[in-house]
Amino acid sequence: MAVATPAAHAAATTLVLDAQENYYLPTKGEGPNLDLGITASGGDALDVSVAVDASSLAGKATMVVTGDCVSTGTLKVRCDKGVMLLVQDSEGVSLARDRSNCHYSGRPGGGAWCRFDTPVTPGAAYETDAPLRYTASKDTMYGYNTYMVWPVGAAAPDSFDPYDFPETGTGAPLGLKPVASGSTFTGSGYGTFSTTQHADYQALGDTVEGKAGETVSITVGVRNNGPGWMNFRWMDAANSGTFVVTPPPGTTITGAPGPGEQGDPGPLWNCTPGKAGAKSYTCAIASTDFRPGDSVSQEFTVRIDGVVPGAQGSVRAVNNPEYPNRDDDTANDTTAITVKATGSATSSPTPSASAPTPATVSPSGSGTGTTSGTTTGGHLAATGSHQVLLRAGAAVLLAAGGALVLLTARRFRPRGGR
Repeated sequence: MAVATPAAHAAATTLVLDAQENYYLPTKGEGPNLDLGITASGGDALDVSVAVDASSLAGKATMVVTGDCVSTGTLKVRCDKGVMLLVQDSEGVSLARDRSNCHYSGRPGGGAWCRFDTPVTPGAAYETDAPLRYTASKDTMYGYNTYMVWPVGAAAPDSFDPYDFPETGTGAPLGLKPVASGSTFTGSGYGTFSTTQHADYQALGDTVEGKAGETVSITVGVRNNGPGWMNFRWMDAANSGTFVVTPPPGTTITGAPGPGEQGDPGPLWNCTPGKAGAKSYTCAIASTDFRPGDSVSQEFTVRIDGVVPGAQGSVRAVNNPEYPNRDDDTANDTTAITVKATGSATSSPTPSASAPTPATVSPSGSGTGTTSGTTTGGHLAATGSHQVLLRAGAAVLLAAGGALVLLTARRFRPRGGR
């Protein structure tokens, strides 16, 4: 092994090469890395290179050249100056393998590392002399890429392993060119991109079916019909959009179903506002990996206050304005929540200023107690004109006798043992 430095630095600087005295290879298979260390004393050493000549082992061993070195012949390498660039990408894009000084990953989104022998000046800024070219898959809508730069011979990122990039590119090498420096130039970075692909959101409705006075459950939501994949789980987004739920006239949303018999905590409440009796609810499509065919839903408990002929509610899909789905089929963005109710026809009640309110009925149908302003047991805080009607009814029944209060409470208990 030979260590060479420019003559201008030889008199002032002492270099010490640290290498193991014996290097053992197995009779078959891959051996350990050969680690070399260089220290300098008495001054800075510039343009240092290490030449490794193992040509006497020809026919007995092979040598794998890593990112810090270049081959100079059979079982000969030279480790010299330069800059390393590592780029990694999100799933759904493929980096063109067209640069001979770059080594490419064998897996999607793995990216590549490139070595540049271009001399660089401390404090100067550079960029590649040509853009990196990518091909996006058909369903790709959003993605990201990252890059890291470090000097050849310096410590590489912990995540970097040259063996993860087994394929060498073809074609002209990628180069560097100097540019005006600025605050936007750093040794590492992160960028996002979008394509022109779209995703068709379809609203999913349901039917409120039961008798007047009953509390039933419905499930509504949104499906991604594709062809686009809303994939930005590594970006600064909380969801892939929302859907707005408006209950039909004559009904009141009271919350989400409670725990099941096996201790199931029940569906998560992912909607606002967190109260019963609201005119509408906005629910998040709480996924930033919303693939074609995926759907997001929310289960509601709905009380049938009375029969309103022809009553319909709605479910409407809304995109995230920061990461739009660019839906070009708006006909299925909204769908109906229909009602099949039996009982006496009624109209939506109007609160009365003189209605007595000495007692209330809990939305959970327990028959006792008063409602609170917090969500408990899967139900929401009770508000709105329908709750005023319940309070007035309970007061009249209390005047007639306690047994009727218990009977009324049971009428509002959800079906199916919930």
